[in-house]
Amino acid sequence: MPLINLLDQNGQVPEKSGINWGLNTKELAGKVNTRVADAELRITASLVRNNPSLIPQKDGSSKIPVLLKWDDGTIMKGSFEQNQYDIIVSGDVYPKALCSDSDKSVLGSYLRHRLGVNLTKKVTLSDLRAYGRSNIEISLEPDGSYYLDFSV
Repeated sequence: MPLINLLDQNGQVPEKSGINWGLNTKELAGKVNTRVADAELRITASLVRNNPSLIPQKDGSSKIPVLLKWDDGTIMKGSFEQNQYDIIVSGDVYPKALCSDSDKSVLGSYLRHRLGVNLTKKVTLSDLRAYGRSNIEISLEPDGSYYLDFSV
């Protein structure tokens, strides 16, 4: 099953993006207008290349709404999005992130709850190791929703 990695290219948890995106909020002396628990799951060019029918191509809109179904039964509205630094594979344009739809903190709060990490604490490699994984399996269901497995 395809994987979304929670680590960066150096094998570290990004400090102010990905699962820790909300820690760059002005609420915590950061630089952006995010909220404390905001999170994004990074879509990579290799994920798109290796799974060409998994991630939808961008059609000019800024967000592609989807339904996210998690391994524990949690269901949330999500969206593939973020226009800056789109992924381009074979001339086609793909979104670079999967987020909870209108409120980015829904995804972040959910993941932090599963990890047992406070909303204002940076998620570290140690936290992911203690939980038992640093990636999320993703699959496209026949009904067009996405199944995400973060079980250990």
